[in-house]
Amino acid sequence: MNSDVMRPYTNQVLLLLLNRLQSKPSALFTQAFVYFMTLLSAVESVGPDFVIQSLDAIQPGYVCLHWEKGDADFRLFGNILNGVVLSNTQKVSVKDRKVVEVGLTRFLAKSDIMISDSHRQLW
Repeated sequence: MNSDVMRPYTNQVLLLLLNRLQSKPSALFTQAFVYFMTLLSAVESVGPDFVIQSLDAIQPGYVCLHWEKGDADFRLFGNILNGVVLSNTQKVSVKDRKVVEVGLTRFLAKSDIMISDSHRQLW
């Protein structure tokens, strides 16, 4: 799996997945989505920065307001991470949990974007 091969199709695939996640969310689909996002992060040739850039490219310039602080919080990736991935990691099947844990660890340890100013609050 190489990110250069996936890049032309990534936007459309993520749009389809996000539309399905929004329109007809089910527990099984949400768990599969969490597994897919963290699997892409866990794969060495793809990595967490590819996932973050791909999700943020879907809605460039989109920033969610953090209501408690009143300032800009994070982009689409941050909303997906907090609202879908982190809230459903414990619901992933036991056989898939290791991949999810490795993917989340790579988001923290191997991503240059996570420590940038725009995503630092997520770290």
